[in-house]
Amino acid sequence: MLDEGEPLTDPETGDILGWAEAPEGQQLPVPRARASASTANGVLYVIGGVDADGEPQPSTGWTVPTATGDLPGWERLDQSDLPEPRAGAALANVGSYAFLIGGEGPGGPVESSLRSNTSPETPFFALGLFGATIPGMTIEGEIGQQLGYMAAAGVGTGNFVALILIGLAFSHRQATARVIERLSRGRVRAPREDEYTIETGRR
Repeated sequence: MLDEGEPLTDPETGDILGWAEAPEGQQLPVPRARASASTANGVLYVIGGVDADGEPQPSTGWTVPTATGDLPGWERLDQSDLPEPRAGAALANVGSYAFLIGGEGPGGPVESSLRSNTSPETPFFALGLFGATIPGMTIEGEIGQQLGYMAAAGVGTGNFVALILIGLAFSHRQATARVIERLSRGRVRAPREDEYTIETGRR
């Protein structure tokens, strides 16, 4: 890896030479193997795993990658840790829920599953034309607020784009109708030129 944190490339072809090691400040604070990893709302999580002695751990570390792919340090909160140590578990995200399935505990392989809702609280505000809601995070304080704002930014951008598209559609109704006719393969017929009525206003 270069001093600036960029991955090494082949000087002749410009191809990236595989994986690059993160700088010291972006590495995990403690050794972990067989951990589960997940992303939600732009946050990267590393869950459980075994420590340097091979013992399963309950800890959950998280970080928010920057736009350049850097990791501004790892954080850990007691309330986000697993209720029991777990390593080598399968992890799946469904909506706002994360499911940790199977794996190995201190006594060996387990058959239980764990579930966590990253946004379980009542939405704390609504955004946009369609009233998209941003859920409050279970993590209290400034960190939880920042995670909520990150989710809000994504929804706000989507609503802004949708509003622009709707405005364009209403200002170019004939063209929009023709596009809908093409997409529906003629099932929805666009009015022809002589079928449009011209409204005039009276003073």
